[in-house]
Amino acid sequence: MPLLPPRRAVAALAVSAPVVRPCGPAPDENKYGSDAYHLGVADCSQIEWTHATWNPVTGCDKVSPGCAHCYAETFAERFRGVPDHPYQQGFDLKLWPERLNVPLAWKRPRLIFVNSMSDLFHEDIPFAFVQSIFCTMRQADWHTFQILTKRADRLAELAPLLDWPPMSGSGCRGFKSR
Repeated sequence: MPLLPPRRAVAALAVSAPVVRPCGPAPDENKYGSDAYHLGVADCSQIEWTHATWNPVTGCDKVSPGCAHCYAETFAERFRGVPDHPYQQGFDLKLWPERLNVPLAWKRPRLIFVNSMSDLFHEDIPFAFVQSIFCTMRQADWHTFQILTKRADRLAELAPLLDWPPMSGSGCRGFKSR
């Protein structure tokens, strides 16, 4: 079981897996030929501390001062109302069940940031959907998954009920209330 962060904190949970190679398409994978754009993934992320992103949920609400300049909200809101765009709904919370199995298709190990465009422990994400995400992470045991949250209370509530993959590290960062 992971160490639980204090209230109003950002928890960083990394789930272990074998060695992760640098990003870029493997010979058996077509980075551009699939619906990766519409599947909410980035196989070669520009985020310096991860290799890929996987977004089975998008959208969020501000819960702390750390949310004041949210890059995900800024990005998503630019596309609000654009027909057929993955962020047509802006930064409103949206579940994407069709994205649940994306990491299973990646054969080469990756360091994957889960929900770079949301918070996995958002109170409006049904527990059954969170369980489905954890099921995929356990099945895709050749990857390392990173989970960040500002919802430490919900993390504390759900953590004992989830089937956590083995941990490789954890950390948290707190925000003071104004």
